[in-house]
Amino acid sequence: MKVAIYCRVSTEDQAESKTIQNQVEFAKKYCDLHQLTIYKFYLDDGLSGTIPLEERPAGGQLLKDAESGCFGTLYVYRLDRLARTTLDILSTHQRLSRLDVGLKSMTESFDTSTPSGKFFMTTLGGIAEIERSTIAERMRLGKVRALAEGRWPGGPPPYGYKVIDKKLVINENEAKIIKLIFHLYTVEGMDTVSVADYLTAAGYPSPAASRNIEKTANVWYGSKVWGVLTNPVYRGEYIYGKNKTSDKQQKFSCPVIINVRSWKKAEQKLKSNHFNAKRNAKYDYLLRGLVSCGACGRNYCGDGSHSKGRYHYYRCTGTSSFRGKLVEKCSSKYVRADILETLVWQDVINYIIKSDDVLQQLQHKMMTKKGFKPQTKEISLLLKVITQKDKERGRILALYRKGIIGELEAENQLTIIEKELSMLQQRKSRLESLRRDSGQELQSDLSKESLTSQLQEKFFEASAALKRELMATMVNNIVVNTIKEDGEMVPQVVINYCFSE
Repeated sequence: MKVAIYCRVSTEDQAESKTIQNQVEFAKKYCDLHQLTIYKFYLDDGLSGTIPLEERPAGGQLLKDAESGCFGTLYVYRLDRLARTTLDILSTHQRLSRLDVGLKSMTESFDTSTPSGKFFMTTLGGIAEIERSTIAERMRLGKVRALAEGRWPGGPPPYGYKVIDKKLVINENEAKIIKLIFHLYTVEGMDTVSVADYLTAAGYPSPAASRNIEKTANVWYGSKVWGVLTNPVYRGEYIYGKNKTSDKQQKFSCPVIINVRSWKKAEQKLKSNHFNAKRNAKYDYLLRGLVSCGACGRNYCGDGSHSKGRYHYYRCTGTSSFRGKLVEKCSSKYVRADILETLVWQDVINYIIKSDDVLQQLQHKMMTKKGFKPQTKEISLLLKVITQKDKERGRILALYRKGIIGELEAENQLTIIEKELSMLQQRKSRLESLRRDSGQELQSDLSKESLTSQLQEKFFEASAALKRELMATMVNNIVVNTIKEDGEMVPQVVINYCFSE
């Protein structure tokens, strides 16, 4: 009857040079010595023994062939190659026994057909499990000790750093990109997706491309940019085990790439964007993020659950029953969205018209606010990159004319450049469109006379985007108090402006 050979190595085994090829060579010599006919080698390279046999690629095929009766005995280099826990070893042995398939080790002498052999196998399995646990604990303690000494515990370093003499040091080329990401997000006002689009189009190496990961396109995604903006390592604090509970985390200091001020600015903007995001809202709440409750201090949020196709409301988040039985619900009143938004919009117009100083302050703030200056800045950046791509295309054509590169290579390179240029042009067109739609041209000439007349003329026809931008710029916060009037509890609205008259 033919025999099967199962070989496996995990990462720690490879580190100790116990490669899978050593097991294969040993098995061939063993079978030649004992005159055994090999049906097939089943090789699981770089897989942990804690993974069940049926979930491994070669292990799963081995069990299928065993059920088909392709071999009569399974040989392993050592019992811990089959599994790392006693329970898994015994379970696999029982499964093979039901199929009349024997289990033998080429380096450990036991016969599973006898009671003493089964006992010995169980003992060896227990030893393998203890060995695995000991290795894991030793590795954990080694990392803990390295962290306590300020050394890198192992694995690839964060983007923006490199490891020299087991210490994290700044990778200057990658650090420039980290600083650019924070600048585009906090100073230029771009969102994470816009930053990712720009980095991709401009050809900045992504974390995967920087690590030379095979078959990985040099593409940035919004999630990668978000990961950079939220990683505390860039402000000088590396957290080991950040997915664990705080009591199991370890922190150590590392070189700073982003100063605390820029970090906090990015953190505040991320929180603000998260709260103010429109997401899938069917109604555009113009005052989202601006309204708070005078009774409990919590924020008001948009609520259309009681609209039944008629009205939308702003309500205090403290009125929700999902806060728990032990938390008292807020008694503040709901406010109809259309009434509150009209009230605030009218007050903003009156506030601007009657105040001379506010116009100058408004001009400065709106021209530096997201949606104005950021769009202009990013368009300027894109124009520079487009110019660089045009020059690059010219160099490719020059190389082709001189015969340095062939027609096929030139065509491939030009196709890549055209795709990049198309992406850049699309992004530029979109930004220019957004700038027009948000009324940036209107805001570029904020004089007392023109603004007053335009606001009066466009009061009823102003777009939701313009209303939202103007109110968000002018208003610091809106407090809804609940007062008793004529025996009834009614809302009272207080508008606090960013500017002093």
